[in-house]
Amino acid sequence: MQRAIDILYLSGLFPPELEEEIIRLSVKYVQNAANVLQQEILSGLESHCPEKVTVLNSPFIGAWPFRYKTPFIKSSTFSHNSKTLNTNVGYLNVFGVSKLSQYYVLKRHVKSWVRKPSLNPKVVIAYAATTVFTKLLTYIKQLDSEIATILIVPDLPEYWDTTGKKKFYQKLIDLEVEKIYDRIKNIDGFVLLTEHMSNRLNIQVPYTVVEGIAPSKPLTQTKVLNSDNEIRTVLYSGTLSKKYGIVDLIEAFLKLPNECYRFVVCGSGEMADYIVQASRNDNRIVFNGLIPRDEVLQLQKSATVLVNPRNNNERYTKFSFPSKIMEYLASGTPVIAYHLDGMPADYRKYMYTINEDDKNALFNTLSTVLEKSNEELRLKGEIAQKYVLAEKTATKQVHKIIKLMNEIL
Repeated sequence: MQRAIDILYLSGLFPPELEEEIIRLSVKYVQNAANVLQQEILSGLESHCPEKVTVLNSPFIGAWPFRYKTPFIKSSTFSHNSKTLNTNVGYLNVFGVSKLSQYYVLKRHVKSWVRKPSLNPKVVIAYAATTVFTKLLTYIKQLDSEIATILIVPDLPEYWDTTGKKKFYQKLIDLEVEKIYDRIKNIDGFVLLTEHMSNRLNIQVPYTVVEGIAPSKPLTQTKVLNSDNEIRTVLYSGTLSKKYGIVDLIEAFLKLPNECYRFVVCGSGEMADYIVQASRNDNRIVFNGLIPRDEVLQLQKSATVLVNPRNNNERYTKFSFPSKIMEYLASGTPVIAYHLDGMPADYRKYMYTINEDDKNALFNTLSTVLEKSNEELRLKGEIAQKYVLAEKTATKQVHKIIKLMNEIL
């Protein structure tokens, strides 16, 4: 039986009631992957500790006027499980002052939670090593050193996307990263996405590895494929960034001569214009842009194969586990991907792995897999789906966090 623990979950997820509005008001980039993982972690926490989880939320969105269309974020409440009422904190979302505004508003709520009397031990779990959340964790320890603090680290701060930033702005980011690393020295425990992160962060306290969580509500209906000689669809959904391999994937697909192949792209990012132009040059390419997640999941289910073209060429790959891999595998559709350094070895057998030593590996793998029979493709996707829906659920993965909490306490 789980011991009684009061948990404060500091998150940047999109409240269900506001998700559509956040997507509509965002400019270019939307942190869908971070949103989904945070939702799943919250679901897992509530399955283990019902009625004991307090959520203090401030959505991970860009600042006005460059990344968001309004300067004011209103305070609101939202429910994740139709039982508890969570707080979504409003603040002044103006470039240059948004982080400061977030911090001081959240600080008042945090202080109130810390001061609230309780017979149970208290734990604060924060999602991501952001400026605001690492400052709050430091503040919490100053208020009450007995409260345990846990930081979930989905990405190392030095690898945040700063593409196209001016040198002066990049220097400010580098300085802030140094401050973040200084703050995390006093955190009591960590939840990492890869084992390699522990060395980079020089962790001397308890930690656990949670590489991802399978969607809690995947589309599990039987997959129906057309006859082997009909149209076959390749799908990519996610951030449209050159460093994530979307250009490599486009170029590989264009080499495929078969007119019965289609390539569907969903998402947003700096390569969107490039993809629009590619779709004009080759009508086999369909660009959907940023669409609701439910529609993306439907497309994943109906595709012939899903591709993650991110390769091992970048140093950060050992410190990351692409969230789309978990989502792809849960769909029941076979997956083509590189086996990245940050992935546990057991994922190899559930994907069609691209040979990174082959210069034309992406093209060769696409060509080979698309020629396979529907029966083989169906079985590959089915086995992968059964694996993640059995072993990588929110309840199972968050159990690791619960064990970490108990170890620290």
